[in-house]
Amino acid sequence: MESQSPCLRATIGVDGRLLSADEPLLRLQKEAGGDLNTPLAVPQLAAIARLATRLGITISRPIVAACQRGDIDMWVRARPGENAVHFAVIDWTERPARLVEDDGAELAEMAGGFAWEIDPQLRFRPVADDADMVTHERPAPGSQFGAYFILRPDGEGAMPMLEGLARRRAFRGQHALLAGDGAPAHILSGFPLFDLDGGLMGFRGKAMPDGMAPPSDAPQSTSPFSVEFGRRLDRSLRQPLGRIIANADSINAQLEGPLRPDYAGYAGDIAAAGRHLLALVDDLADLQAIDRPDFAVAAEAVDLADIARRAAGLLNVKAADRHIRLTAPDAGE
Repeated sequence: MESQSPCLRATIGVDGRLLSADEPLLRLQKEAGGDLNTPLAVPQLAAIARLATRLGITISRPIVAACQRGDIDMWVRARPGENAVHFAVIDWTERPARLVEDDGAELAEMAGGFAWEIDPQLRFRPVADDADMVTHERPAPGSQFGAYFILRPDGEGAMPMLEGLARRRAFRGQHALLAGDGAPAHILSGFPLFDLDGGLMGFRGKAMPDGMAPPSDAPQSTSPFSVEFGRRLDRSLRQPLGRIIANADSINAQLEGPLRPDYAGYAGDIAAAGRHLLALVDDLADLQAIDRPDFAVAAEAVDLADIARRAAGLLNVKAADRHIRLTAPDAGE
């Protein structure tokens, strides 16, 4: 993990162009496909710039941006000026990209235990009742987290929840005792909740009795395509693909201004390819149906000409830059 200090600065024009930037920010801009005097190409930074401009107030947010080396955690302060937005970036930390299995929402969907949720002041919020999972009094809404759970370090002295709270990240494996009688011991896991503007709304997670194991007579599925697998697909693929499709459709419609026809068409092909990927994701999620006794394979015709047209559309811009001509089947073929 590599940290950058002191404060990094950048200036973004009211038209969204990056006017100036310190070297790490400029390098990130170039890795995202932009440069100086081109539109800010880092979506997270661009969104904060637009928000600060629209509201006319200083905005401070934690963000995570992807680069070629992994992920970058940073705290961004955007101050709108007369003709530009001035960025100050602190706590720039580069780390390897987090693996999919660390997805925080998956932690709260683990079987067993009971759900909990806290606000930014560590006060419990009401959650759905898990009465069959709880053998003791539930935490009262509005009560302090520390008055119910007493955190304990793990065998290496680490406190995963404290690190998660400090860095606004998912955590797992936090040992805790119930306050008062000190028993039973629990293992806590949770993930942060953010509003649409990136503000921290609290944490949600599960508390599982320490050493709890699934009942020996519980049915065991031999298929990797479980309900949880479908939920993970929704978070990891459907939602990002939906945003890609929406952005590509906006570019294709030229809502932000005119584009070269070939680039507008390329955006349309990206949107079409995204919809195709969404269909594949739906098919993958439905594979859990294979375990049903009445499952049967159905043959389906495939339009090879349509596939060829889509592939040619995605490659046309790169091919033209290299003076290569791609000939796709006619529309009616």
